[in-house]
Amino acid sequence: MKRIWKEYKNSDLPILFKSKGTLYCGKWLSYNLENEIHLAPGQRDYLTLVHEMCHAMGHDNHDKKFVDLEFDILEEFFNIDRGELELAAGLFGVHR
Repeated sequence: MKRIWKEYKNSDLPILFKSKGTLYCGKWLSYNLENEIHLAPGQRDYLTLVHEMCHAMGHDNHDKKFVDLEFDILEEFFNIDRGELELAAGLFGVHR
């Protein structure tokens, strides 16, 4: 987390919490609020952490800039093939 944050954001590292999350449509979800990242049970994995870190970096919406940042991090730090990320995004209806 520290390496990713240092690479993409030059500010204080968010505080990471294991929490119940926030209730949304009957499901507990992870979220970011100001300088805190809250990971809900069942979502305490690197994919969710990277997703919430992208929000904490100032990307509130799931727009192209957000997805590009998330993919850049997953490709650089977790060696996930960019083509596979693009394919998965397309299969799940993420507009690119």
